[in-house]
Amino acid sequence: MDFEPSSGSFALVGADDNRRMSRRAWFSRVLAPLKPVAKAKPAGPNAHLEVAVIAARSCLPYQGTACTMCSDQCPVPGAIAFEEGFPVIVPEICTGCRICHVVCPAPTNAILMIPRRTPPPAPAP
Repeated sequence: MDFEPSSGSFALVGADDNRRMSRRAWFSRVLAPLKPVAKAKPAGPNAHLEVAVIAARSCLPYQGTACTMCSDQCPVPGAIAFEEGFPVIVPEICTGCRICHVVCPAPTNAILMIPRRTPPPAPAP
């Protein structure tokens, strides 16, 4: 590929001269295999110390775009419920595995992991 500064695009060398692509497309193609793949933290003895919360400001369904990625990928049935089309984390069921956080497609990740609040101790009888 050769870059043509006058047009701001890349030309495919040895291909039809009419085939051009933008810099953004070219870099996306070249760098896509180099992007690190995020992995969820394995559920272990410390996984229960965090719980997922949804930042409605960044969540796609709250912005009017249909998305169910978090609930589709969640390994714990019932941890993410949908109420009137909006995802809601059920903290009592959430294991803190972080898979929903990793797969969130929103430009700014809408699922945050926060330390789990421990319930106050029950009063002594």
